[in-house]
Amino acid sequence: MKDFYNITILLCIAQFLILAGCTDREQSTEAEQGDSIEKPIQEVWPFNLNLTKDGKINAKIYSGYMGYYESTGINVLTDSVRADFFNEDGNHTSYLTADSGFVNDRIGITTAKGNVIVVSDSGMILLTEVLHYSKTSLMIYTEEFVTIIRSENDTLYGVGFESDSDFNVIDIKKPYGTAHREKK
Repeated sequence: MKDFYNITILLCIAQFLILAGCTDREQSTEAEQGDSIEKPIQEVWPFNLNLTKDGKINAKIYSGYMGYYESTGINVLTDSVRADFFNEDGNHTSYLTADSGFVNDRIGITTAKGNVIVVSDSGMILLTEVLHYSKTSLMIYTEEFVTIIRSENDTLYGVGFESDSDFNVIDIKKPYGTAHREKK
């Protein structure tokens, strides 16, 4: 009977040590991973940013949250991103809404992601999932699928898109769709 009692105690101790060993390893792995994941050095709620070129404003960006990561120079934007675009004369030309976005200070590229909608002041609407804006070239572009609505009977689709911020010059890489024009 003593042997049975001793074996039971040894099995309980062994089981405890095994479980304790697993827990320690899991906790240390989580701690090691937590230390290796970069955290933002700056956070802002809500966030507003003005992008300028040669002292002239060319975009205003707003979001509910921004986290800045120093090692990459990237501002991560979440919680309803909106951007207003301006031409070289400072006139408002269009606005954008998206689920999230990124502003890369080092290369001057701003990216909008998720349910991206751009509405120009002339009434054109652009729909896509990812859209980039270059601060240096003042161009808007994507390699993703796009839908462009110019009027009730004028909808174009394509993959790949590039335009100036005024939407005066538009280039759809692989276009298809319908456009109805009246004969003059």
